[in-house]
Amino acid sequence: MQLRDTILLAPGNAKSLADIGEIVGLPKIALANDPDEDVRIKENMKQFYIENWDLFRHYAIRDAEVCVRYAEKVMRQFDTLFETFKLPITLTQFGTKKVLQDWAERGWNSLTILGREKIETKQFVKKLGYFRKETKKPYQSKVHHNVSLAADTYHGGRNEQFAFGICDEGEWRDHDLSSAYTTAMSLIGTPNWETLRSFDSVDDLNITDLAYAVVDFEFPDAVRFPTLPVRTANGILFPRKGRSECSAPEIMLAKSLGAKMAIYEGVRVDSDKSVPIFKNFIVECIGERSKHPKGSFENLFWKEVGNSTYGKTAQGLREKRIYDHREDQMVLLPESEITQPYFASFITSYVRAVLGEILNAFPPDVQVFSVTTDGFLSNASDEQVLAATSGELFTSFSDARKALDVDSVPLEVKHQIRQPIGWRTRGSATLKCGSSNDNNIVLQKGGIKTNRFFNTIQENTFVAELFLNRYPEQTIQYTSGIGLKDMVRYEADFVSRSVTKRLSMEYDWKRRPLNSTDRSVEFNGTTYTHLSFDTEPLTDDVEFRNLRDAWDKYNDRTRKTLKSVADYEEFQRFLETQKLSKNSKRYLRKKDGAISRLRRDLTRAFKGQQAGFDKASARLGKISHQDFIEALASCGVSCKISDLDNAKRQVFKPHQSVREPQTMKAISLLKELYYPELDIDCFFETSNIS
Repeated sequence: MQLRDTILLAPGNAKSLADIGEIVGLPKIALANDPDEDVRIKENMKQFYIENWDLFRHYAIRDAEVCVRYAEKVMRQFDTLFETFKLPITLTQFGTKKVLQDWAERGWNSLTILGREKIETKQFVKKLGYFRKETKKPYQSKVHHNVSLAADTYHGGRNEQFAFGICDEGEWRDHDLSSAYTTAMSLIGTPNWETLRSFDSVDDLNITDLAYAVVDFEFPDAVRFPTLPVRTANGILFPRKGRSECSAPEIMLAKSLGAKMAIYEGVRVDSDKSVPIFKNFIVECIGERSKHPKGSFENLFWKEVGNSTYGKTAQGLREKRIYDHREDQMVLLPESEITQPYFASFITSYVRAVLGEILNAFPPDVQVFSVTTDGFLSNASDEQVLAATSGELFTSFSDARKALDVDSVPLEVKHQIRQPIGWRTRGSATLKCGSSNDNNIVLQKGGIKTNRFFNTIQENTFVAELFLNRYPEQTIQYTSGIGLKDMVRYEADFVSRSVTKRLSMEYDWKRRPLNSTDRSVEFNGTTYTHLSFDTEPLTDDVEFRNLRDAWDKYNDRTRKTLKSVADYEEFQRFLETQKLSKNSKRYLRKKDGAISRLRRDLTRAFKGQQAGFDKASARLGKISHQDFIEALASCGVSCKISDLDNAKRQVFKPHQSVREPQTMKAISLLKELYYPELDIDCFFETSNIS
């Protein structure tokens, strides 16, 4: 018996049965003309089966026909290309086999290109009672010693959310680099692994070199979007300074942006860029795709084969477990036949660098909403985009793209909308659509599962309202098909099951909030007001870990949401408490703890004639208790005679109060209206969360 997960055989932009049906010319049967009614019927199919058997039967048979027709097309394509009539496990298998086929036809040894060698060994099999030959293909010795470094510099795509909450209304456009990864692949020349060596200077590097390093760096404050990745437990981060494991394209971009860099460890290999190893395969994919109408099976097939093959160079570099139905257990995903960390690292670094160059070329008044893998959403005008794409990296990308497909546009507008709303990496929706009928919604669900029967408009409305109406401890319920493992173990059909999951739509703290405000918008007939802010880069990964740890502690007993400026300021007050001693934190758990702490410190300083009160007394003469109490009260700090009595028995200790809006306002008024000699800094801690 052979099992296939059909989603692995579908193109990236066609993951529903309805999409597959359109590809093979068998559209799904419509159960109602009204989209909402169609969803209602599909959510109650058992009732529909009872009431309308003929249409139900027609609908069910059509679904089966779509699967069979598509599987047949995939098998016939495999047979045409490789003279083997079989259904592969994934669509990416086509790409791997085509690459190896191309190398063989050109007389190239695939092991030599990949820096590997063939070794035959004998392994005694006790069960069989004899030795059996085994063929292994390890990396060449010189390559092997630096594989870990190259693999560590592989990070995948750049994904960041630069704005939280409701954004300004305007012309927002989603620009994508055309076929970004395949274009980057086409730049990889034939490597000469014998030249692999260490390096410690960036002076003679080029943006398309196969060079990899561990770099200590610091960007100037003027750089809005630092470009050297730092890996954390919560994905990659782009802080102002730190230690990055990166490749030549990003190293050279950082240099051009004025970053200070010191190479801790580096390795590079020469390559013959006049003999690119993937270009012929990519040109063939583009040529075959152009022979067929847009949206046809053949057109989408060749597009997917070309675009997805990059991933096979990275397969197995990060530990990932998959279910093996033959062994009925979870196993590590093995390397592919073309896995090569040096290639995978360069490809992703190059794409991140091209995007980073564009983002940092925008003037400060251009708002960038987010960046996602190979594209970005911004309110930049055509003139601003043109100016931002005149740099060395984008010119290199544009030239490479034209060499593959002379008719292609290097930077495409995928969507155009009026107003976005966002919350975290890969979490955004559209509040006001664009003027065109097509591509006028930007939606990234950030892991949220929606009703599988929704269309794009329904999904967008659901996700946006979910964010705007969310509340602490909220959960969402959705249906999900059972996995292959359960189907095998329990001999079950593919059926749906209900899943309950805690809602996660809060900010991810990968950048520092800036200019927080409460902003209002009308959406779907209702007016909402929500916390919104811009962001700026974090100092380093330490600041990120401290923020994440503080947020986790803040949500430890009772979960919180950030829906207003008041919510955000409350979290900021909590951040301030994290700077204090254990005893101080315990004191501040009380109601109005920050103001209580300030009252305690003011009364102690007053009684001890410290922190400027000695100078105030010299100017005013002896300050009566009643005058002092009234002064504090007028500034928002309630005080009693008993507080002063307690204070005279205690010693004033500086830097114990917490900086937060309420305490800063109170003490500033006290200094301005009553005691200008007051030393405000003497009361507050000077350290920060980072």
